[in-house]
Amino acid sequence: MARRATLIGVPAGATAAFAFISGDRVNVAKWLNEVAAFFATTAASAVDQLSQAFTPSHQHAQSSKALALSLLDPDAAKSYVPVTQDDILEGRTVHEMVRLIAILGHSDDRVRTGSVLLLVSLAKIFSPKVSAAVQEKYNEKINTVMLGLMMAERDYHASVHELFKIIGAAFAAMSIPLVAGLEAFFTCLDSSVRGICISALTRIILENERVFLEEDHLAAIWNLYFALGSIAMISRVFPDRIDIIKGLGLLAPIYAGVDSSLTYGIIGTLMHLENKTALEIDEIKFTMKQLFDRLPDLDKKFPTSTHAYGTGYNFFLNLLTPTNEFAYDLLPWSLETYTSIVYKSNPQTKDTPFPPIPFQDAYPLLDDFIKSLTNHFRASPALVRYGASAALHTTLQMYPKLSDTFPQLMVFLLTGLMDTDHLSAFLYMAMLEYVCSPAGGAGVPGAPAAMTAAKARVRELIGRWRRQSEEDVVTYDMLYFDMERVAEVRVAPPVTPQQQVGRGRRGSSLVLGGVQMATWNDVTISQVLDAAAILTPPIAPKLLHKLINSFEYLTKRLKLKQLELVRLWGYKSEKFDTHLMQAIFPLLNSHDQDIQMATAHVLKALIPRFNSAHTADINYAWGHLYNLMKPGSSAELLCSILGLIRDFPLDRLGDEAKEELLDSLLKVIFHPEPQVRYLAYDIIGSSGDFWRTSSLWSTALGIMFLSLGDQNLECVRRNADLILKQIEKVPNVNQLMVPLGLLKDSFGGPLIYTIKAYDDLANAILKDKPKLQELIDSLTAEGTVDTFWFFFLDGVADSQLVKPDDYDYTKNFIHSPFWISILLAKLSMTPPALTADERRDVMPTTPANKRRFICGFMLCLMPTCGMPDPILRHAACVAAVFTCFRQNVGHPGILRGLMEFVSLQMLNHKQWAFQLSGLDILKLLCRVKLPSLSPAILLQYLDLSLDVAFNAPSHIVKVGALELIETFLLVFPSGVTTKLSEIRDVVRSLLTDEEMEVSRAASRIYPLVFRCVSTNNGQDFYDYLIGEINLIKKGGNELMSDPLLANLSKDECHRIVVQSILALGSIGTPSLAYPIVQDLLKYLSSDDHDVRYAAFVSISNQVQYLDTIEKASLLWVLLPLYADPYKPIRVAFAKYLRKMPSKLDQILKVILPHADDSFLMNNVVWEELLIDGVSLHANMKVLGEIIVDLASISAINLDMTDQLPIEDDGYNLPRISHKLMVRFKEIAKTFTTILPSINVSQVMYHLLEMQSNKHTRGYAMLVLSEFCCAYEAILPDTLDILVSSLSHDITAESSLLIQAAALGLKNISELSPPAFKQMLNKVTAAALPNEGELFNLFYRIDAIRDFAANKAPELLRKYTPLITSHRFSLTKRLYAIYLSVELSLMVGQDEIMHVLDALQTFIENTNDDNVIEKIHGSISKLLGVVGPKHTIFRTMLGTCRKYIKSKDPQLRLKALQIFQIFIKYLSTEESMTFAITFLADSNPDIRNKAKHILILGGLFDFAITTLRNVKSYAGTRRGALLESCKLASIAKLGVTVASAAPENDSLVVPLADKDPFNAKYYGSDRRKKFTTRYGLDESRFARTSAAVTPSIMEQVEDGVSSFHQPSSVLISKYQWMLNIDTTTLLRECMKQFPEVADQVIAAHLQQTEAAVGIKASEDDDAPEEAGADVENEIHVLDVFSNLLIAYDGINMEAATGYINRLQNFIAVCNQRAADLREQLYQQLESTFYFFNEFIDVPIVSEEQYEALEALKAENQKATLEAVKSGTTDRLSALDMKKAEMDEMIELKSESLRRVTILALHATSGFGVYYALTLDCTEAQIISSLQFLTDMLQNEHRGIRIAAVEAFLLISKIQLENGSRPDILRKTQDTVNEFLAKLEDGSELFRRKCDYISLISQLLVNVNDNITIIKVLVLLVKFWKDPDNEVRIMAIKMVRLLGEMGIPQVMECFRADVGGDSTPDGKPALMPQLTGLLGNPEYLEKEGLQELLTWRFSQR
Repeated sequence: MARRATLIGVPAGATAAFAFISGDRVNVAKWLNEVAAFFATTAASAVDQLSQAFTPSHQHAQSSKALALSLLDPDAAKSYVPVTQDDILEGRTVHEMVRLIAILGHSDDRVRTGSVLLLVSLAKIFSPKVSAAVQEKYNEKINTVMLGLMMAERDYHASVHELFKIIGAAFAAMSIPLVAGLEAFFTCLDSSVRGICISALTRIILENERVFLEEDHLAAIWNLYFALGSIAMISRVFPDRIDIIKGLGLLAPIYAGVDSSLTYGIIGTLMHLENKTALEIDEIKFTMKQLFDRLPDLDKKFPTSTHAYGTGYNFFLNLLTPTNEFAYDLLPWSLETYTSIVYKSNPQTKDTPFPPIPFQDAYPLLDDFIKSLTNHFRASPALVRYGASAALHTTLQMYPKLSDTFPQLMVFLLTGLMDTDHLSAFLYMAMLEYVCSPAGGAGVPGAPAAMTAAKARVRELIGRWRRQSEEDVVTYDMLYFDMERVAEVRVAPPVTPQQQVGRGRRGSSLVLGGVQMATWNDVTISQVLDAAAILTPPIAPKLLHKLINSFEYLTKRLKLKQLELVRLWGYKSEKFDTHLMQAIFPLLNSHDQDIQMATAHVLKALIPRFNSAHTADINYAWGHLYNLMKPGSSAELLCSILGLIRDFPLDRLGDEAKEELLDSLLKVIFHPEPQVRYLAYDIIGSSGDFWRTSSLWSTALGIMFLSLGDQNLECVRRNADLILKQIEKVPNVNQLMVPLGLLKDSFGGPLIYTIKAYDDLANAILKDKPKLQELIDSLTAEGTVDTFWFFFLDGVADSQLVKPDDYDYTKNFIHSPFWISILLAKLSMTPPALTADERRDVMPTTPANKRRFICGFMLCLMPTCGMPDPILRHAACVAAVFTCFRQNVGHPGILRGLMEFVSLQMLNHKQWAFQLSGLDILKLLCRVKLPSLSPAILLQYLDLSLDVAFNAPSHIVKVGALELIETFLLVFPSGVTTKLSEIRDVVRSLLTDEEMEVSRAASRIYPLVFRCVSTNNGQDFYDYLIGEINLIKKGGNELMSDPLLANLSKDECHRIVVQSILALGSIGTPSLAYPIVQDLLKYLSSDDHDVRYAAFVSISNQVQYLDTIEKASLLWVLLPLYADPYKPIRVAFAKYLRKMPSKLDQILKVILPHADDSFLMNNVVWEELLIDGVSLHANMKVLGEIIVDLASISAINLDMTDQLPIEDDGYNLPRISHKLMVRFKEIAKTFTTILPSINVSQVMYHLLEMQSNKHTRGYAMLVLSEFCCAYEAILPDTLDILVSSLSHDITAESSLLIQAAALGLKNISELSPPAFKQMLNKVTAAALPNEGELFNLFYRIDAIRDFAANKAPELLRKYTPLITSHRFSLTKRLYAIYLSVELSLMVGQDEIMHVLDALQTFIENTNDDNVIEKIHGSISKLLGVVGPKHTIFRTMLGTCRKYIKSKDPQLRLKALQIFQIFIKYLSTEESMTFAITFLADSNPDIRNKAKHILILGGLFDFAITTLRNVKSYAGTRRGALLESCKLASIAKLGVTVASAAPENDSLVVPLADKDPFNAKYYGSDRRKKFTTRYGLDESRFARTSAAVTPSIMEQVEDGVSSFHQPSSVLISKYQWMLNIDTTTLLRECMKQFPEVADQVIAAHLQQTEAAVGIKASEDDDAPEEAGADVENEIHVLDVFSNLLIAYDGINMEAATGYINRLQNFIAVCNQRAADLREQLYQQLESTFYFFNEFIDVPIVSEEQYEALEALKAENQKATLEAVKSGTTDRLSALDMKKAEMDEMIELKSESLRRVTILALHATSGFGVYYALTLDCTEAQIISSLQFLTDMLQNEHRGIRIAAVEAFLLISKIQLENGSRPDILRKTQDTVNEFLAKLEDGSELFRRKCDYISLISQLLVNVNDNITIIKVLVLLVKFWKDPDNEVRIMAIKMVRLLGEMGIPQVMECFRADVGGDSTPDGKPALMPQLTGLLGNPEYLEKEGLQELLTWRFSQR
């Protein structure tokens, strides 16, 4: 210290405390002169910059600045004064060295290298002489340092360390003053200078360790330590702080063993550093590890030393402070590291694995350490608690036995779970899980089974809480796709009250309809605490008191946590604690609901202890609970309170308290939340024994009965179940179980049926009133029923209806008034008295109050009658009518009161809902059909209803009035006769109402009006309808003259016509039936389907009034409508045939006329009828039918939704087919009879009329043909009609007519052969036939062959010329071909030859292959007769040979069709040439179709025996490859061979839809899978998936197809052969015909080689063929590959030659591609394209620069020339040059693409051949693998991918064939080879993707664990590769290795270490994964997530 002080305190020229030897002084002086010159020249600016890099802000920095400035004296540096040996050299030398070190980081590399050279030269002066070899190595090291300083941009520190590692020892004598000088730079602002000086200082101390120990006494290290904390005061940016950390770590061996204070101080300071970076943390860990290793010896050496941080474990204890948390990030690691070192320092445990410490071993040091943290666990500051929890967590991981040696551990853990600090709570949860795991000691030998089971339960709950198991995870697919699984997994059993109570706002489940649905957190912390509490002893009662007494001083959050702890430990208490109870119950009165709920949770845990409580405590508790039993309380709180009451010892309550309980439960059942009511019902219904002992059972049962009107489905069902359970064994009352059970079944169905069930139950109670008196007394208890009265009518005036806007209709959704009104009205329960002075059983005197008294609880329904909801409003009306009857006896008083409400208030109310309810009540009372009362309602309210229907402003009220009129018409069809005209006019006017609801209601009623017409006025109503229809149809001025029709729109007029037609059918006058039918027949041919439907329905209604002859005639006329395109007509026809009633008839059957209905009715008013004492009896059946809604069986609903019977279905849009004709015959035969001639003429007339309608004319023609068969007299006329219908060309409009005519003619001719000849003469009479006539002749060709073969020559002469004539349409010529071929077969070979001549001409003049394909079938027929003699066959065979070579697969398919025709007539060699080529096609579909044709054609019969013995590879990798014959990657890397057919710009007519009704999709597995997923019934698709019946034209077209479906017998015969792959069949053909095979292979190989210029001759350098077609070349190459694959094993010598030539082809392609790339790049580089302004390519050569400058100059000259002279010659030349370059680039690029694609496909064939070969030697296979390995150096990624796939395919399949040791060894060598390349990693770029893909997939063949680990380490390393493709591939390969079953993958996943790898070198995958997933800048997170998902899917 003295020497250093002397140096620092003296000026620069003073004598230093050391001296140079005389021999070195001269050299030192020279060196100083060099330094001075260096600073005066090269480094002149360096000192100026450094002198400004100090801050004067702090006093302590002034001395450092002064010293530094003296050392870096800028003036001295600039003035050069020579130095001699007589000067004081020592001090000057130190100064210069410091200056040189300080500028080692200068931005100028010349300054840096100059400084290094000067320092090295000085070191050489003080170093001993060495040999030349040593000196050379020394120089190499110095050069490396200099290179590092030159190349590094900012980080020079490593090079500085290395420099002073080399030269530091030479400065031993001056090391102390040198270090002192460097210390002055600790305060420099320049972080680079600071860091370099620190690095140099550190290395100088390290290299001169002895000097600083003996002479400096560690002062320099202390200063370095102090500098660690002073950097932050200098600069906020301190990247050099890591240098000090590194330095302290490097110097640790010096000071750690001698200075305890310094060591612990450094550890503490390092841990407390703020804002540590990742690199700093790594260096801190390294430094602290060095120090921890020496602490045990240091503590032994200085056992009594003390300092601020403490020693041993006290050091970690002192880190836990409330003000600083920066040490916590390293606390777990440091604690574990220190413990490990201390543990290993013990000789007894040094060989024991750590961590963890074995469970059977104790470790007192950790026990004492954790016990010392007891107060820290409960500390107020969160930082202290978190630090203690982190220390405890780390300790548990190291020392699992702590849970046994420290009994209070579980208490701390459970308390910590409720910590308000989330991080601490998280750690405690992890610790609890660990303690309960096997690693934490769970399940150790000797542990109690109960404890082991409890710990397992805790682990399970924690796992569910964290959603770790698959069963708990809820995915989108589970929720929305797999509904059955959702129903099984997600829906738990019904919620019990115990489950529901206490959940409250924090509940973990949602109750929907009483069903518990799992939510995201269906396990709570409370459940975990409850399960873990079993493992802990009870807590001291005083501690519980302390917890609750401190409650009022806590925040809300802490209060909730505290209450949870009280609940937990209260549950563990063993007896009742009065003081605790008295402290907790008042918390129920808190204003905060969360506090109330938490308190309820606590009380829930304490309830079991109340059984031993004193009575006073019971009453005290009940008082608090009763105060909260208010309907206004929240649902969550009430549920909790009800849960407490359920478990409360109710039997210990006093009598008054019991009544209070029942009274409070009665109030609670009106709570709006259903879960509250559910619990209330449950308490009442499940406490039967308690109520009986309390004498309150009847009252409780009455409350439950009255609550059956609850509107929540689960609540009311639960209530009904409880009632059934209570009355099951009670005499008399149990007879109500049947109606009560029916009522329960009605819940959830239509409300109206529930109302009827309510009425039935009330009648059952009333029926046995004497036996049920006790129950009735409880039902009519005033206190109970008044509660319901005031619930519905509180604040409602009894004398008038409510105002809907003022009434709370939500009450109806809590309890409906229907049940309470029906029951109490039938029981004659009077309402509450109006005042307290009145008696409720005395009738008031005022009329309004008297009505209130009589009506009673029916008044509860009145507000609901004004409710806008249509369902509830109508239900209230029905219930109001039911209240008026005691079984079937009407109560005149209530009926009178109800009618008064209707007449005086409802009908006159301004609210539409009350008006509608009044009309509904009148309608219902009318339908009850009470004697006298119902007729009175008709007489009094019919006019009113007409007025309301016509004038009401509300359309809803209009509909109600119309429904009342409908009821009058149904109940009193005779009584309304006098008003029928008025009703007709009103309803008629409403048909055109602008509101559709009104119009629909009027349309429903309008036919019913005419059903009520009597015989006397039937003619008038008939004339009215006919006149209105005719007037609308006529239109014009007459229509405008009618005021009712003049202003109607077209749609409104149409509606009137349709409804009038339907009304005509409703007139029931027999005398009018015939004229009505005659008037309606003309509408059957209407184009409007609604008119046709109405006409048919009306006619079918009138048929019953006609005689037999007229019925039969009418059926013939109606029969075409059986196939009408409009489905409702077809449905109506099917119903008519089966005599099913119409919907109007169904209504008439439901509502029969009143018994008193007549034309003359007594005029009596209801006021006179409904007097007291009058007897009114109704029919019970009629009374029950008032709930039937007439709209559900409305006559206006068409038959659109009805299904056709199965025998009439299958048409959808009916098609002209034989099936339809047969059905017409069956109907006509069944329902018709013999008609007289006059009727025959009428039928024919109407059928001809129906042909004017485009929709029905085809079907009318079919009926006409069948009618002609029955009556031959009309045969000539019918034939003329049908034949004339054929005289059209086939179009979309005429197609149906032509088919019907053809089918009709066939129907007639089958019955009468002479008729066929007449038809033939008529059809062939035309000089120029039409398409329809040709179609008919071809359709009837069989009949011509049988009955008119002699006319064939004549017809041939007439129709054959049509084939060659271009004047006619293509369709006509095709049908002429079909017909001529069939006719020529009847005549002979001469005519056949003429037809063939015509066909040849047709083919020669037709360019459309699709057209020619249509006549292949016809040609094949002629071929079977005359053989291949005609030239047309040679032409077609030539076409086949041409198309088979085409690249277009469609043309090759056409060649296959032609081959199918000629297959029988070709020679064996020729047929085999075709067969081999087709079976080797590049398209798999063509190969499969060829296989079917060849096998079913018998071409493989020669190989049946051989093929039966062929081994099947179905389902294997080899079998799949035999089918595909191609690498999978080619689909992505190759090209799609597109069609080469020329595009046709002409318009193309769309082809006919082969599946117009989508039947194929409906019958497909795809549809079944989709509908099954969504739970749709398969029966819905039975009809839609049925095949559509083909029309006769489709049958004809299918008959001429060349491809006929083979018979099932033939298919079954060859089915086994059809299952053989095409490659095997191809091999069999080649084996039997090797010469043919060699020819085909040689031809394709020659074409393949010619594609890249390889010739069979020696001229290998021949140029490529111009205009090469790459798609064609690919096809030829693929065919050759397939041929070669099948050729294996036939002639191995030839096969070896072929495969070698293919290998050579691949090599040539790859070389050609490489050359093209090089040429293209060079040409781009030599032109301006390389310097395009949009391409950022640097200039790296002088030639490039000159080319660019020349281009610029040329551009400038051209532009200047254009500006000055206006000429553009130079610019044009430049443009031409650019165009030439564009063309060159395009040509070269296309050539490059071509040869690359050819190489890809050739590689595919090469790989597949060697993968499938069974005859190649191992040497050949290994040679192929080596060839593929060499291809991995290729520049093209696709080539490498194909090579990798081929290599893997060969190795996998060949190794499956048996023992192949050489191949196995080759794969292993390949792994090692590429593993070495990847580890080297030099210039691999994206090749790494392919290399890691190859070695990863080959790893399954490697058994060396070390190699596997190396690969895994490499893959994990590549997760961070700069190339994203490499990262993606590395992630995929890790998963692939795991899926392949490599066990090391899962071992690496399970590795639980702190670092990135395990001690044995395995990569720790989870830390790597989590680290990358946590990195926001990492881009491949999706792949890592998939990998993580796969890992957790493994068990």
